[in-house]
Amino acid sequence: MKKILLVDDSALMRRVLSAIINGTNEYTVAYIAKNGAEGLEMIKTHKDIYAVICDVNMPVMTGIELLTMLKRLNMMMPFVLLSTKDEALYTITALELGAIAFLKKPDNIYKMDESVFSDKLIDILKLSDKKKNSSNAIPGYNEDDGKINENILAKHEAIRKQGNVNVHKHNEKADNEGHYKNGETQDSKTRKSVKTGLKKVDASLYHKASYSSNVLIALVSSTGGPKALRTVIPMLPKNLAAPMIMVQHMPANFTTTLAERLDELGELKVSEVNGGELIKRGNIYLCKGGKHLKVADKNNGHYLELDDSPPVVGLKPCGNIMYDSLVNSSYDEIVCVVLTGMGADGTNGIVNLSKHKKVYVIAQDEASSTVYGMPRAIYEKGMCDVVCDINDIAKEIIKKVGVL
Repeated sequence: MKKILLVDDSALMRRVLSAIINGTNEYTVAYIAKNGAEGLEMIKTHKDIYAVICDVNMPVMTGIELLTMLKRLNMMMPFVLLSTKDEALYTITALELGAIAFLKKPDNIYKMDESVFSDKLIDILKLSDKKKNSSNAIPGYNEDDGKINENILAKHEAIRKQGNVNVHKHNEKADNEGHYKNGETQDSKTRKSVKTGLKKVDASLYHKASYSSNVLIALVSSTGGPKALRTVIPMLPKNLAAPMIMVQHMPANFTTTLAERLDELGELKVSEVNGGELIKRGNIYLCKGGKHLKVADKNNGHYLELDDSPPVVGLKPCGNIMYDSLVNSSYDEIVCVVLTGMGADGTNGIVNLSKHKKVYVIAQDEASSTVYGMPRAIYEKGMCDVVCDINDIAKEIIKKVGVL
């Protein structure tokens, strides 16, 4: 039996989670802690812990602080975060720091669909497969000096002290003239971008694309995606010759925070799709959680639409819907990027799209994937033009679409 450490300050949640885990033939809750400090001591003492299931918001030491300490002490292990719907900032932070997944707690433990919740929890545990994520560098974390990006931790600490975990927008969004509320310009924002520890791609090494180039980058990711995106997006240059649209499997509210985080890191503007946006170069558009993303041609332009139709195989947003919507678009070519994630979302959509449009497929490799499900599926269909490490995804995108 694989031994699980459960860290949660709620006695009721500990009982519910323990019953689910102990009801399997593969896992058992061997250790229980009421906060991150107790959890840390158990991890130091017991060397047989297979994975950690941890709440976000706890007294003494939060889940974020526990995860940070494990990274600093080089004691990382599969770490699953439990979150409520209003804790998007905490969740994104944990995923950036190396948690393999998050699982939303039910709003009412007494009314929850226990089978659905149980299946999700066990599926997430199976994803870990003793994966230490050692092959994935954590942007902002320096293995040599043990330091973690203090911008991440400062935001977390400020919100924790305020006693709330509500999603909030930073106040440096540009107006139509490219100026910010504090008077900064886009260039000054770029210079002040959060340091990620990643080596920037030298865009001058890549071919110059024509301004008439009519190419779109369409990316899909799931489990491990926020961390992967934090590696890819900052490496893309501001003069990238194609815009990008993205589907990341996440519920409503969480994508707002993810888009803001990614926008802070790189030179391209990253925004959450609200519907009706005209797709423009220099922009990356992230689908709003809990909606499907579609592209529609109208008024001599490409516009983004949000669709509220039911989930597809439990997914909303669904990458296949995004790719299917591009079949009738006027783009000359679609560069399809498939990153880490469970399942096969994106594969059917890309296969179908390839029957109508020229496509070029870039997939993340197994070694750098948190979960090698979606990239494996598209690879096994024989659709991949490039399979590479997450640190090379941006280079392959630039190599294909070029710069202006």
